[in-house]
Amino acid sequence: MPYESIKLRLEQHLSQILKQHDVLEANLRHAEGFPDDWEERAAVLQNTEVWEALEAKDKEEITATQAALARIKAGAYGSCTKCGEPIAIRRLEALPTTQTCVGCA
Repeated sequence: MPYESIKLRLEQHLSQILKQHDVLEANLRHAEGFPDDWEERAAVLQNTEVWEALEAKDKEEITATQAALARIKAGAYGSCTKCGEPIAIRRLEALPTTQTCVGCA
């Protein structure tokens, strides 16, 4: 398979990001109860906002990584989803979840 090393990187990244996502979700569940002290409450709210932003970013990465792995499995990986032309291997190595060639990006 021509993209075996990229596939392995994507699988490792997906595993890592899923673990990170689980930690963020646990932190968010833990932060649901607000302390009575307004300073502590403010700190919890601020942390929760950061965790929610990180969780949203993780979800985007998970979706993009799963989509790239699906394209590899389907034999469509490496072709631009807009024009159908091949995506340069250097671009795929740098941005393994990319769906477009440089010209369409």
